[in-house]
Amino acid sequence: MAEHWLAIEKEKNDELVTQEADVCDIRDANTEEYYGLLDGVKLSVKDLFDVKGYKTGAGLPKWLDSAPVATEHAKAISLLLEDGAYLISKTQLDELAYSLAGINSHYGVSRNPFDSTRVSGGSSSGAAVSVATGKSDIGLATDTGGSIRVPASYCGLYGLRPTYGRVPIEGLVPLAPRFDTAGLLTRDIKLMETAFNALFADEENEKEHVEIDTLLWCEALWEGVDQNAKRYAKDLFEKYPGNKGTISSPVLDAEQRRKCFSILQAQSIWDTHGKWLKGSITEFGQDIQIRLEWGRQLTESDIASAETLLQKWQSDEENWLPKGSVLLIPTVPSVAPKINVKDDEQVEQRNTLLGLTSIAGLSGWPQLQCPAITVDGLPVGISFLGRENSDIQIIKFAQEVLRDV
Repeated sequence: MAEHWLAIEKEKNDELVTQEADVCDIRDANTEEYYGLLDGVKLSVKDLFDVKGYKTGAGLPKWLDSAPVATEHAKAISLLLEDGAYLISKTQLDELAYSLAGINSHYGVSRNPFDSTRVSGGSSSGAAVSVATGKSDIGLATDTGGSIRVPASYCGLYGLRPTYGRVPIEGLVPLAPRFDTAGLLTRDIKLMETAFNALFADEENEKEHVEIDTLLWCEALWEGVDQNAKRYAKDLFEKYPGNKGTISSPVLDAEQRRKCFSILQAQSIWDTHGKWLKGSITEFGQDIQIRLEWGRQLTESDIASAETLLQKWQSDEENWLPKGSVLLIPTVPSVAPKINVKDDEQVEQRNTLLGLTSIAGLSGWPQLQCPAITVDGLPVGISFLGRENSDIQIIKFAQEVLRDV
């Protein structure tokens, strides 16, 4: 059997430490048999996914210490390996994936490859840096509240949060199962399409084929977004030669979406991990501790109000974003923030992000982040949002829209 390396990479005290161990690839290196469309593609996996023969750390030393050794790969890893991908590394993340910054109080800061004074974005920070620096070609990661889309934008990558429930999550440490998805980061959009076809390969029933023929614009979603990114996106929209149109503001504004998502996410986290968290909450960095404590103190009234907002949102989905259309939206409001910001600034940044990323989260819809422009040398992306199970069609549609850029 062929050998390769599993590297758990983490930055601490500005020094990159790599723990290496040999692992067996599932392919036989002594044959020339065709293994699939991902043959030879380097794969890194976020350390929430089980890798056979290793513990899964979830960004927390205490979790790692008590974790069992995995007896098999997570299902999503197996699907990618079966189509030829080559497992090269596991990557670090924010503690239990409950952050969008890329800062881990135990393992240090995951620095932006374009500017080491800025964050890479979280929680899939290590996965994004691994792909952006060419150490891997595909980063298998997770997205609950933006953990693929945010670092993909900050690091100049393609990142897809798929339709909720479409990618298998067996062998994945959950954060908030009500919203958790498994998705990918790549430097190349064609590779993204190929890899997702591999992840969808064992669907029991053929998903409804969704034809996309219309590009939509919603002006309200671009309020407060970097003007350079908005101009780029509006120019794309105006130049698109096919069907297009504008839609009204969504039924929930940014603050209502953020509030609804944050409450229901926190409830799901405590429902899932409450027993462990009660004795381990001090294992987290201060910012995550504050959010966890806030979630623990939510009342039945808070949760009922959030459920009412969610019902209001979901009842208007068909009117707001019709099937067969894709909405061009901002992924993030700006380029990656500086690492050393005040606590209140960090809270404000997170809240602003969730006002955007919660759209896909509350809907369960696929959202594809694509690299767009650079502002002072730093990347910022745009996204294509579509209806459920239109994942591959969105990737194809984005290639059409971006073809002449």
